Amino acid sequence: FIMKKQILILISIFIFTFVNAQSTDFEISGTIIDAETGELLVYTTVFQVGTVNGTTSDIDGKFRLKIEDSTYKEIEFSFIGYETQLITLDFEQTEYDILLKQVSIEIGMPIIPSRRIYPQPHNENGKLLNRSTPTTILSKKTFERNDGFSFAPVLNQTPGLFMQNGTLNTNRISIRGIGARSPFSTSKIRAYINEIPLTSGDGETTIEDFDLSFFDKIEITKGPGDVKYGSSLGGTILMKTFDLYNNPNHFESKTQFGSYNTVSTTNQLTTNLGNSGWINIRHSLLRSDGYRNNNESDRQNFSLLGKVSGGEVGNFYVLANYTNAKAEIPSSIDSLTFVNNPQAAAANWESVNGNEDYDKGTFGLSYEKDFYDANWQIASSVFYTFRNNYEVRPFNILDENSDMFGIRAKGTYNKQIKNNPFELVIGTEIFNENYDWQTLENGTENQISDNQETRFYYNAFAQADYKIWNSVTFNAGLNFNNTRYELTDLFNPDSTNQSGNYSFEPTVSPRFGVVFEPSFPNKFGETVFYINVGHGFSPPTVSETLTPDGQINPNIQPETGWNYEVGSRGFLYELPRTSQTYGIYYDFSFYRMNIENLLVGRNLGNGAFTAINAGKTQHNGFEGLVKYMPFVDRKYLIDLSIAYTFTDYKFTEFTDGNFEYSGNELTGIPSNSVQTFLDFHYNIKENIKIYSNIHYQFIDKMPINDANTIYSESYQLTNTKIGLRWGLEKVFLNFYGGINNVFDKQYASMLAINARGFGGNAPRYYYSGLPRHFYGGFSVKWNF
Repeated sequence: FIMKKQILILISIFIFTFVNAQSTDFEISGTIIDAETGELLVYTTVFQVGTVNGTTSDIDGKFRLKIEDSTYKEIEFSFIGYETQLITLDFEQTEYDILLKQVSIEIGMPIIPSRRIYPQPHNENGKLLNRSTPTTILSKKTFERNDGFSFAPVLNQTPGLFMQNGTLNTNRISIRGIGARSPFSTSKIRAYINEIPLTSGDGETTIEDFDLSFFDKIEITKGPGDVKYGSSLGGTILMKTFDLYNNPNHFESKTQFGSYNTVSTTNQLTTNLGNSGWINIRHSLLRSDGYRNNNESDRQNFSLLGKVSGGEVGNFYVLANYTNAKAEIPSSIDSLTFVNNPQAAAANWESVNGNEDYDKGTFGLSYEKDFYDANWQIASSVFYTFRNNYEVRPFNILDENSDMFGIRAKGTYNKQIKNNPFELVIGTEIFNENYDWQTLENGTENQISDNQETRFYYNAFAQADYKIWNSVTFNAGLNFNNTRYELTDLFNPDSTNQSGNYSFEPTVSPRFGVVFEPSFPNKFGETVFYINVGHGFSPPTVSETLTPDGQINPNIQPETGWNYEVGSRGFLYELPRTSQTYGIYYDFSFYRMNIENLLVGRNLGNGAFTAINAGKTQHNGFEGLVKYMPFVDRKYLIDLSIAYTFTDYKFTEFTDGNFEYSGNELTGIPSNSVQTFLDFHYNIKENIKIYSNIHYQFIDKMPINDANTIYSESYQLTNTKIGLRWGLEKVFLNFYGGINNVFDKQYASMLAINARGFGGNAPRYYYSGLPRHFYGGFSVKWNF
C-alpha cells in the first residue's frame, strides 16, 4: 500500500510539473530593427520554434508574443532578405531589441532565399490585410524612383490621389475629388508628421515645404475612414521620419543638379548615443530659376530629429524644422499663350514681380511608453508651429502671420478576448491658432483690411477592432470635432465691421467596417474583402470664407458627406518554380461618396478668388493597385507596379445664379489616370549594383469650368532614371541621372478652375508643365 501511495505521489508531481511546464503567462516583447540602417522592420515573422505559436511585428516594428509552452525556449525572427536570427529565452528578461542583418549589402535589393517570395510591397502592405480602410503606404524606396525635387510624382503613385504642381511652391493635392478646386494650395486633407499635425485650424495643408529625404514612409488613407486623424472628407496623409536606433555614427551628403539651373543639396549628421538614443541634424537647399518667367525659387530647411530612450520610463522624441523660402509666382496663363509661349508668366503677376516670402517652423516633443502588463501603449505630443508670409499680388499685398500650439494624446489597448484579438484606441487632439492678416495696396502699401482671428480646434476619437471569428473582424469608430473661430476686424472705416464669432456646429463622424478573410487553399495566397461606411467633414479655409476685399462671408459652411465602400486586397501566388513562389500584390476598391455643401472656388479674374457651397455632389469611383515581380534572382530583380483610377463625379444639385449645373461633371478631376513603374536592379558584384526605372503616366482630359464647356487635353508622360550604388567598408556611394518628359509632351501641370477673364482678356486656366528636362546627382554616406 505504501509503495502504491509513493508511486501515486510521484505521478502527481510529474503531472503537476509537466502541466506547469506546458503553460505559462510569460510574455516577451520588443522591437525589430535593421542592424545597418536602424529602419524598423514591420511584419517580421516571430515564431516559437517547436510550436505553432507566432506573431508579426506591427507598423512600428514592435512585437508581443505570449509564451504558451515554456519547454520550447528558442524564438526565431525571420524577414525576407535578412538573415534569420534565433534567441534563447531568458525568463528573467521580457523585452528584446532584435537586430537583423541584410543578406545583401544594398537596401531594397535583397538576395532572395529559396522560400516563398512576396513582392517588395509585402513588408509595407502586409498589415493592410487587416484594415477596412483604403490605405496605401509609400516607402523610402518609392521616393527614390524620381528626381526628388517635388512630392507630386511620389504621391501620384497612390490610386485615388491627384497632385498638381504649377511651380515648386504652388501645389494642390486632391483625394477622391476633395480639394480639387482649392485655388492655390491643399485643403480638406489632413496631414501629420509623427503624430504632429501640419494642417491648420481651417483645414489648409502645406507639405511641399519639407525635403523628401526627411521622411522614411508616407501612409495615405483615402476618404473619411480614419477617425483617429479627424475624419477629413478627403483623407489623411501620415508622414513618418526614420528611427536611427543602433545606426552607426555617420555623415551623409547628397547633391543634385537639373535643368533651369536647379540645384539641391542635403547634408546630415547622425550621432548614436547607444542605448540612450540618437541625434540627427540636417540642412537642405533647393534653388531654381524655373522654366517660366517670374519663376525663381529659393528654399532652405534646417532640421533636428532626436530620440532619448529612458528604459522603463519610456522614449522621448524631438522634431524641429525651420523653413525659409522666397518664390516668384508666374500664375496661370490663357490658352493662346499656353500653346504659343508656355514659358510666359501672367502679365499682371510679372509686372508686380508677384512672389511670396515666408518663414515657417514646426516643433514637437513626443513621448511613448508601453505598459505590457496592462496591455496599454500611450503616445502623446506637444507641438508648436508658426508661419510668417509677405505675398505680393496684382490686386493687393497679403501680410499674414500665424502660430499654433497644441497637444495630442493617444492610448492603445490590446487584449485577447476568447482567443480573439481586441484593440481599442482612444485619444484627443487640441490646438489653438492665432492668425493675423492684413491686405495692402500695391505701391502705396495703404491698408485695405486688418484682421485678427483666433481658431480653436478640438478633436476626440475612439476606435475599436475585434476579430469575432477566425475570418471576420469588425471595426467601429467615432470622431467628435468642434471647430470655431473668432474674428476681430481692426480696420473699420465704415459700418462693415465683420467682427464676431463664426463658429460651426460640432460634428460627430461615425464609421463602421467589416473585414472578411476567406479560407482559400494556400496556392491562392492571402486575400481579404472589406466594407466600410464612414462620415466626414471639412471646414472651409480662410481664402474660402473671405470675399476678395478681405471680408468674411458668413454663409460659408463646412462640407459634410458619407462614404460607402467595398474592396479587396491581398497576395496571389503562381505555381512554384524552382522551389520558389512568386507573388502578386493587389488592392481594389469601389466607392460612392455623397457630399453636401461642397465648396467650389470661383475665379473672379485678376487672380482673385471666392467660394460658394455648391449644393450636392456624388463621387463614384474605382481604384486599383497591382505590384508584381516577374523575375527574381540572386543577381537581378524586376518589379512592376500599376496604379489605376476611374472617377465618375457629378453635381447632383447645383444652381449658380441663373445657371443650372446639376448633372455636370465635377471640375478639375480626370476620369481616368494611370501610373506605371518598371524597376530593374542588377548586382554586378556583392557590393555594386545598377538600378533603373521607367515611369509612365496617363492623365485623362478634365472639365475646368462648371458648365463643362471647356476641357483640358489629356496627356502622357514618360520618365526614366538610371543609377549605380557602390558599397565599400564604411563608405556607400550612389551616382544617378534621369530624364523627365522623355518625349517632350506639352501639358498643363495644374489648372485654375473656373477662371474668368478681366479687362477684355481671355480666362487664364493653365500652368505650363515642364518640357523634356534632365537631372543628375550623387550621394555619399560615411560611417565613422
